[in-house]
Amino acid sequence: MIGRKAEMERITKLINGNEVKEIQIDISVSNITVEPYEGNDIELTYTQKIDKPLWDIHVQEGILSIHLQHKNTIIRRTEDYKLKIKLPREFILAGSINNGVGHIRIAEIIIGEFTIQLGSGGVHCEKVEANNLSMHVGAGNIRLRHIHATNLDAQTGTGSISTKDIKGNTDLNSGVGNINIALEKDANIKLDLSTGIGKVIRDGWSESSSAIGNTSILQREEEHGICAVTGVGNIKVHKESETVGNL
Repeated sequence: MIGRKAEMERITKLINGNEVKEIQIDISVSNITVEPYEGNDIELTYTQKIDKPLWDIHVQEGILSIHLQHKNTIIRRTEDYKLKIKLPREFILAGSINNGVGHIRIAEIIIGEFTIQLGSGGVHCEKVEANNLSMHVGAGNIRLRHIHATNLDAQTGTGSISTKDIKGNTDLNSGVGNINIALEKDANIKLDLSTGIGKVIRDGWSESSSAIGNTSILQREEEHGICAVTGVGNIKVHKESETVGNL
């Protein structure tokens, strides 16, 4: 019947965490959440249409593969397909997420090497410790909070990037969109900020009053560095205690 909404079901699956060294996720449309819990297994909870089970989940040679099959099915709504991954607290996440459309949220996770590829949607990472973490979004916003990474690379074609308490060597890049960087008061950091069309705004440093320009480099005793580039948009860097206004 035209217009009839298919009935959905929610499924929980447990995977032996000791058998998994890497997680590979390849999905066309889904909202994805990754978070820790107190269990020993990897717990997957996902939704699907009862009459069309499209998920393919298996472990082979230490790789947990999560794939949403869609060759003969048109998926139009991200809310119809949700995936939640709960990891043991000591589990070190490695691998990748490749998602066409949706929102990705990762919180309180330890990461080794991990890559996020997202066509359209948004990425939110919070309280993450990582070795190498990279994320590339075609269209959508990136929000990063309390990320301590050896190397962090966050790029979006069209969208804003917002950060707070970022430690490590960091590259932020937006083709069209604003970048907001909130730093701790006593941060020792090197900043390299550049915009093609827009303003670079620095607030809260005694070296000068609030500075506005197309390119601004602030150097101190270097603990780590942030390089932020936007093609069209403004960049604002400010102390964490300040209220962020509209750019």
